[in-house]
Amino acid sequence: PSAALCLDKFEEIRQAKGRTIEEVAPKVDADLRNVRRWLSGKPVYLQNIARLAAVLGTTSAALRADAAEAELPAKTENPCR
Repeated sequence: PSAALCLDKFEEIRQAKGRTIEEVAPKVDADLRNVRRWLSGKPVYLQNIARLAAVLGTTSAALRADAAEAELPAKTENPCR
């Protein structure tokens, strides 16, 4: 199974941790090209989202666009789009 990343949240957390995507990619056992695909909106396997979350010190749910959408009130603009 796969899901889309909440790109805004990923970038917010990544930058707060002072990590570049070049640093994150090998830590999640992924090719830099794949990480760039994820950041362009391509689906990410759930196991890779879990790895990203572990590296960034957060939860998988915090990085998943579908989880972020479920938590928003109906009239709130989705920060993951």
